[in-house]
Amino acid sequence: MLFKNLPTFLLICYASMLFSAQPDLSTDWIQTFQIKEMISNEQSSHQQITIFNNRSLGKILMIDDVVQFSEKDEFIYHEMLAHVPLLTHPNPKRVLIIGGGDGACVREAIKYPSIEEIIVIELDAKIVDLCKQNFPSLADSAFDDPRVHLLIDDGYNYLKKSKYNYDVVIVNAPDPFGPSRSLFHRHFFNLCQKVLNPDGILVCLSGSPITQLPMLKNAQNLKKELFDSSYYYFAPAPSQLGGIKAFSISFKDQPRDFLSVKKIKKRFEVIENRVKYYSPEIHKGSFSAPKYLNEELDQDC
Repeated sequence: MLFKNLPTFLLICYASMLFSAQPDLSTDWIQTFQIKEMISNEQSSHQQITIFNNRSLGKILMIDDVVQFSEKDEFIYHEMLAHVPLLTHPNPKRVLIIGGGDGACVREAIKYPSIEEIIVIELDAKIVDLCKQNFPSLADSAFDDPRVHLLIDDGYNYLKKSKYNYDVVIVNAPDPFGPSRSLFHRHFFNLCQKVLNPDGILVCLSGSPITQLPMLKNAQNLKKELFDSSYYYFAPAPSQLGGIKAFSISFKDQPRDFLSVKKIKKRFEVIENRVKYYSPEIHKGSFSAPKYLNEELDQDC
């Protein structure tokens, strides 16, 4: 972290009104944000959680100096994280979200009346509390839905002891540092594969193809060993280092027409008036990547 000493951190922030972020994602490239208002800077039992206001991006949440989302663009990230797997699966009923304490991914998942149960695992209760206080529209009362069950637990440990199976598992974890490190290893992906029902889908937030390409390649190799097939898709992320986010989607069984716009449009009707970014055309287009990136990631979809 850049600011291990809180008094120093506050002095720098209020003297210059600047915040430098993302030191762990790149050794020679960082982001600098102008602070309109410092809202919260707290050390929980797991991580440093920082929230501040920026004129262009609105409120920004950071964990250990790494951007998680901003109010301005979070809907892009969360719609793509949720709707790509939920509209790809033929009939999702049970969904597991790991790292969903902010409530935004849950907000998207409850839009499907066919879903019967959503289990949300969040490691840090402080994230839940701070997001409720400072981002009240993020979850939009999603945790009040009777189908949603929030558990404060470690995602890896939960999977080890889970007695249930799921149609879709969504891993909305930060980057592979600190307490989230265990969510990027072979053992974790293997547990995800085991708890999936037939036709099950795993989707993981996978970082930046610009600054974290070696990590993406390593994760892709692991998932291809454990799943029938695995691919990356992409979405713009203006608040993130590099400006683009990668998501991996892995299939327990052979996928069927998962890029068919015609097929997705039939299922899309149920959420069509409740999304701002996602569409069947965006769904298909998000899997298109430059030639060099497809070659690096060894994918052809």
